[in-house]
Amino acid sequence: SSVSPPGNPPPAATAPPPDEYQKRKAAWAAKYTSVATLRSAFGTNKNRLWGDFGPDATRRLYHALLPRALLGLRDMGLSDADELAPLAYQARVAAKKYARERSMLPGRIGSMLYDGFRQWRRYGKFDHRGMTWEQVWRKYEDQVLREAVEEMAEGDGADDAVALGRVRSAEKALLEYADALDDEELTTRICLRILERSVVTNEAIDKLFLKRIMNEAEEDDDDIDDEDDDDEASVIGDITTRRQRKQMRRQRRKLRIQADLKAIEKKFDDDIRELLLHG
Repeated sequence: SSVSPPGNPPPAATAPPPDEYQKRKAAWAAKYTSVATLRSAFGTNKNRLWGDFGPDATRRLYHALLPRALLGLRDMGLSDADELAPLAYQARVAAKKYARERSMLPGRIGSMLYDGFRQWRRYGKFDHRGMTWEQVWRKYEDQVLREAVEEMAEGDGADDAVALGRVRSAEKALLEYADALDDEELTTRICLRILERSVVTNEAIDKLFLKRIMNEAEEDDDDIDDEDDDDEASVIGDITTRRQRKQMRRQRRKLRIQADLKAIEKKFDDDIRELLLHG
């Protein structure tokens, strides 16, 4: 039997728990599960229409905002997966929306088309917002049940597994196991899977963009070191042509974006540290 996903938690401001740790956790959730509060905390685009961040910086921003703190709370035994999974889903959705909002227009449109096409292929409806909470729940419920059936077959030995495959179809075995599994145990397993996957991203895209931005940062450091070796007169003389001035503007913009990203990452890490320490 299928179990229903736990509902989304109420806003933190409605009824804060009396315990100080619970208050801090609710405050963290209120900040990082809403695009509006992310804007308030980390700012908006300076170029409102076109956007500020290229694909590399957008990917780094998205990684910085993934809900790693919630997984840490579960590992430390401070909260149950059932309580944290809805928050992790909301935080990841907010991180994706905010990162997409800060990205340049072509990347923004491309990512929306990608998510919309993926939704259409899976569910028959174009939706650029991505998977809903119910769709995420059903996806991982199916995974958990199928893995459990495979574990049962492996535990019975090779002969039994062959017999099981001959007598029953995979779908029938899945339904029988779902009926036998305790709803509470199934819910916990699904919530834990959602929580774990909330900090996992596409490895191929990460390798492409995050490696590139690291290489650019190293090149920038080398350029700064080289400039320190030059005297002021030679630096002024080097920026006489239009092309050089354009390169300088581009370099200043890149440094500003990197500074913005570092500030966001520091703030996010400070909030995580404060949450875990007070836990």
